[in-house]
Amino acid sequence: MLAQARGLGLGLTLAHQHLGQLPAGIREAVLANTRSRVIFQVAASDASTLARELAPLGASDLQSLGRYEVVARLSAGGQTARPVTGSTLPAPAATGQAATARLRSRAHYGTDRAEVEAAIQARHTRRVGGGPVGRRRSS
Repeated sequence: MLAQARGLGLGLTLAHQHLGQLPAGIREAVLANTRSRVIFQVAASDASTLARELAPLGASDLQSLGRYEVVARLSAGGQTARPVTGSTLPAPAATGQAATARLRSRAHYGTDRAEVEAAIQARHTRRVGGGPVGRRRSS
């Protein structure tokens, strides 16, 4: 999917805390197909893996990043630039309005559970004897 997405100009944001969270096949695909990366401080096992692609930075550079420091290797115009270091901003202070934001979002974008379940049931009922999903019978 990653190789096809790149070919179609689709940008994906993938985030994980360490490479060990990813199954082996996905880990290899992520390492082979992601062009832009932003890396915060990593453990020794990940540092050695990532350092191979971030020369001249080494594993110790990745392990010694401070709070809010990153290494970024960005791709633009079909070219991947050399890695650079930078700093991010700390997270903003909590506003205390999370509950209000959730309620407004639910009111604007949400659909009542009963409506969703009725729509699912209707879809299943119409399909009985109707052939494969996604194909229409020719007249």
